[in-house]
Formats: sequence, structure tokens, C-alpha cells
Amino acid sequence: MNLLITTLGTSWGIIPELLAFTNPEDVPLFRNHPESKDHAEMRKRAGIEPVSEVWIATTSSASTAPGLANLNKWNTKSGRPLRIRVFKPTGVSDLASVKECELMRELVLRLVLHGTEQTTQSQGKLFLSLAGGRKTMSADMHTAAEHFGCDALLHVVDLGQLPEDLRRPSPDTMLEEWDSNTAACFSPILVNGRMQGRPVLDMAAPRITPSEYPIESEPVSDSIDLSPTLNERIGSILREAGNLHINFSQQLLRSTELSNFHGLYGLPPRSIDALRNTRIGNPENGTDKDSLEWLQKLPKAELHCHLGGILSPDEILLVAHSLEREIEISASKNPNLAASIQRFQEFGAQSTGEIIQAFPDWKEQRDHLTRKLRHIHTAAFILYALKDADRIREYIYRELGSTPSSFRGIGIDRYERIGDLQGSSLLQCETALRATARCLVQRCKADNIRYLELRCSPQNCTEAGLPAEKVVSILNDELHRDPSSCTFRLIFIASRHGEPSSIDKIIKLAKDMREADPGYFSSWFAGFDIAGAEYAQSPGKLREHMHPVMKECLNLTIHAGEGEPSDNIWEAVYELNADRIGHGLSLVDNPNLLTRIRNRRITIELCPSSNYQIVGFEDVTIPDSRSMKKYPLRRFLDAGIRTTINTDDPGMSLTDLSHEFHKAACMTEGGLSRWEILQLIRNSFKAAFLDSTERKNLILEAEKQILNLLV
Repeated sequence: MNLLITTLGTSWGIIPELLAFTNPEDVPLFRNHPESKDHAEMRKRAGIEPVSEVWIATTSSASTAPGLANLNKWNTKSGRPLRIRVFKPTGVSDLASVKECELMRELVLRLVLHGTEQTTQSQGKLFLSLAGGRKTMSADMHTAAEHFGCDALLHVVDLGQLPEDLRRPSPDTMLEEWDSNTAACFSPILVNGRMQGRPVLDMAAPRITPSEYPIESEPVSDSIDLSPTLNERIGSILREAGNLHINFSQQLLRSTELSNFHGLYGLPPRSIDALRNTRIGNPENGTDKDSLEWLQKLPKAELHCHLGGILSPDEILLVAHSLEREIEISASKNPNLAASIQRFQEFGAQSTGEIIQAFPDWKEQRDHLTRKLRHIHTAAFILYALKDADRIREYIYRELGSTPSSFRGIGIDRYERIGDLQGSSLLQCETALRATARCLVQRCKADNIRYLELRCSPQNCTEAGLPAEKVVSILNDELHRDPSSCTFRLIFIASRHGEPSSIDKIIKLAKDMREADPGYFSSWFAGFDIAGAEYAQSPGKLREHMHPVMKECLNLTIHAGEGEPSDNIWEAVYELNADRIGHGLSLVDNPNLLTRIRNRRITIELCPSSNYQIVGFEDVTIPDSRSMKKYPLRRFLDAGIRTTINTDDPGMSLTDLSHEFHKAACMTEGGLSRWEILQLIRNSFKAAFLDSTERKNLILEAEKQILNLLV
């Protein structure tokens, strides 16, 4: 319901004139107005929509009766009658005394209080008018708007050049489409756009409720009780405003272990309540389109994203196409590669199932080639055998099903095979690296990611002859072309797999690059990560190798507790002094460690989709997952753990960061409120491996965007 509330004296025609502005299709008086285009722009800018109901505050003077009768006739004849309610305070006939003016103010305040509640409940809009009645009545309406808020405050100015028939209009006159000269005698004005109202009125305990201050439409009983008055209650609250605001803010801060964006605490209490009570993750909402659109608009930070898993099937095809020229040149020089390409082309016309049968593990097909050509062989297989994104998807996911929720609990080894057509299999030359980095930049722009830490192993991209330093340089060059859109940093991965010497090499790479150019190094380097299947080596066994990282006071995040017991998390914290923990799912099994991590503000990096796909958890929107264990996010939030939401391998998991927040809500008991979503976003910015000044500036900019979005 969209509602218009106005005061009214003896000039009943002000009602059609107001509606000619708010409901131009139904009331055509201003259709020929010389400024009709400006009126349309004003409506659009202020979000003014047609009203379906009008409330009128007027006096019980006999002089108002003829006008109300004409208004009723006009409304009946209009063809689209509105619901019009008339309110008259008992004992008010001419506003000729202080008492009468006080009673009228009380009525106007009550009408706006009730109108605010009804339009909020119906998700409609409330418009208030200053156009009718005496100046004191207009002043009362303006005061009510300041107290309770509205979507627009309107006025219609009479320019004093009215023709005779409009000075005492008949209902028929107010149904006509006026000529331009007549219409120009009036000017609708937008006095104010959306007004928030006074937040302090919602901070009082108990809150002001409409049921305490009833209204009655005509006829009004002589026994209507206007004492105690709403006006007196508001005055009392405003006198205590300072204390109320402090108490409200403190109560809000005490309600949770972790604080939210500071600017949110200055929002009106109704807005805060809406954020805390609007929940995401309701199974009845399905994908919850409105929530996803809201999530996509929010500025976000991503702390756990692997270079080797960012490409979707469409992007894998795009990167392969970028290598067409290199495939052509390499095939002309190498008969073995040319033969492989010819075979791929022969299978290009066959079904994906036949390709899977012929090439169950395509990596085995390239063993006869030198390392320098293996990424070319991969690109050729993608382009000539698979040919399009749908076939790539079918080849990659096979029996798993190719939707984010079609597989779960498949284990880390099977999950990692999903990435075989990308990562180090493809990213061995400058062309592929640049194309992949551009895909990531576009993803961040589309999802409003303002900060991202990209995990990579540069030495794994050197098979074709690129030095590891060059790999880093190429990535940084592409990622930092537009620093205004997203801030990127790199995290070097020390892998648990293979020889321990590989860890020493990645640490040496960072050391050498830091010594070569300290300023450049600090502009892109975020820290180190220990990744790979946890069963390969526990964190404690890597202490000796990671000692140089700790000695140099570099940031460290460690994959721990994803598929292994909480002992691995303990070792990451106590043996390696980790700043952040990747996944940390088994932390709930060790309450003492959970408390320690909370007290030290160690951050947990959750990745909902990959956690669901690798380990398996309940998702309330997927009925056959109900028997699976509960996702630990709710436990972490209740315990005050600084938790973040991330994508891990967005291409492999077929997701993006906005969908990860939605997935987290669907995997969390009771869903997540919008307030909690904003808190999780702030956690990511707070836990970023950045200089404190850079981090502060990012948080302030994100807060500004969020407040603009909410307001």
C-alpha cells in the first residue's frame, strides 16, 4: 500500500491536485502542464509511485463539510476511486486556540506514526503533504516527517492566477484534462526526498507503538482519549536523546563478540533491526534471487583463492584459444605434437563419452612430449577434442554432475582432479598466464571484490622455460593494470607434497625478490601458505623449513583441519604461529583451542562450496543432505571466532564469492542475517595481509559503499 497523508482546510481541490502529481495516469489534470517532463523526472528521482489510499486530517468546522462532500463525489466519479479516510480531532473546529492547535498536532503525529507502520508492513511508500489547511497544520506535518520519516514530502503551489471556475471547483472540473494555461497555475514541489526520521525515537524503551496512540476515522467519538499525548512522549525522549543513543549502541556492541562496520551503528534502529532480522538461507526461497543481487552489490574481500582453480569451463576454453598461434607454430616443428593434434581433431566430432573412454587420463597422452610442449598439448586437447564449454564441463565432472551442489564429500584427491585441465597443466607461458589473470580481474569486477589475495606456486609454472620471477612479474602486471577496481596481493604456496626442498625453493624465491627490490616486493607480496593434502605432512613437521618465514616476520596462513583432526590446527597455531587457518573445519572438536584462537584473533578462512564438495555438510536447501553433519560456521559466529568466507577454487567449484556467502547461509543452522553477512565481510578486510594504513583505507571505502547501498 502506498499512502498519502495530508491536512485539509476548506479547499478540497488540493486532494486531486496532489494526486495529479502522484497518480498522473489516473488524475490527468497536469497532463498538459508545460513542465510535465520535469514532473516525470522529479517522480523518478524521488521514487514516487501511485498511491492507493489517502488520509486527511481536518477540523470539525461546518465550513469543511461541503468540500468533503465534493471530494467524495469526485472520488466516486473518477472511475478509479481511492480509499479516502478523514480524521477530525474532537473539539477542534477552527484552530483558534492553543488547545485546538495542540490537538491537531497530536492527530497529525498519530496519523504519520500509524502510516509509517502500515506502509512498512506492506512494503509500500509513505508520502506526506504540506499543501492543505492552515500554516500550523503544515508545520505539524513537517514535524511529523522529521520524527517518523517518509518517502517524500510534497507540496502544490497555487501561483495565484486561477480562472474563476477553479476558485470554487466542482467535482466535474477536477476530472478534466486541463489545458496548458490552466495547468500552469499550479506547481507541484518535492520539498524533501526520503526522510529517515529520528533514530532516537526507536531507541527508547519501551518503544513507541501505534497501539498506544489510536486513531479513529470520521465520525469520531467524543470519548477519544488523547492523554497522555504522543507529542509529550516524543518531547521526553528527545530530552534524553544523548543517553538513549549511548545505551543503544552499547547494547548492540555487547550483543556479539565481534563488531561490525562502525558506520552501521549510526543507522536508524529500524534499519539495524531489518538487517538483523532479514535472513538468507531459507530453503523456501530456493536461490533467493533478491539476496544474491544484494550480495553482488556489496564490496567484498577474498582471502583464500588459488590461481590453479579459478577458471570455469568457459574460461578454460578462452585461455586455450589464446594459445592457438603457439599451437600452430609448435605443431609445425614437432611431428609428435602434430600427430596428437590430428588425433584430437578426429575425436572432435564424437560424443564426450567416447572422448572420456579414449582419453580417460589425457595427461598420459603427453608423456612422449618434452616438458616445454605439455601445456600446448593441453590447450590443443581442449580446442580440438572438447571444442566447447559444455563438453569441457562434461569431461571434467563426468559422474559428479556439473552443478555446484551435485556432488559432495568426494575427498580432496578426487576434487583436485577437477582442476587437471587448468593450473600448471595450462599456465606455462606468458600468454596463458595473462589470459588467466584477466579472467580473474573480470570476475572481481563483476562481483564487486575490492581486495583479493591470490595463492600461487610460481615455480610450478616454469616447465616451458619461464623463470619463477618472470611468472610473478607477469601476474602482477596484469592484476595491477586497474588498481581502482580491486587491490591484489600474492600469497606463495609451500606445498606439503613432494620433496621438502621445494618449500625451501619457494622461500628462497621470496627472499631473493625481496632483497632485489624491497619496495616492489612489499607492493604485491602478502605472505605464505602451506597447502596440499594434510595427510602428506602435518604442520609441525614443517617447522624447520618454515623457520625463515617466521624469522622474517612474514604473514602465514596454513591449510589445516579440512579433512584431518584438530591436532593439525593446534600444530599450525603452536608450532608455526599461523596468523590465519585455511578451512579449520575440525576446530569445533577442540573447545580449548577454539577459545585460544578466538582470544588471539586468529582468522578462519571458510570456503563453503569446496567444504561441501570435499568433506560434505548439510545444506538446508538440499533435502538429501539433511543427514550430514552441521557446518561449523554457526558455532564459530556464536563463539566470536573471526571467520571469513572465500571461494578456494571458484572455477572448479563453479561458484563466485557472492554465491559463497549464499551457500554459507544455506549450510548454516538458521541461515545468516544480513547483519552477519556484513560482519563476515568486515572480518575479511580486517584479516587482510596488508599494512595497517592500507587496510584501514579499504575498510573505510567498503563501509562508505555499504552505507550508500543501505541508505
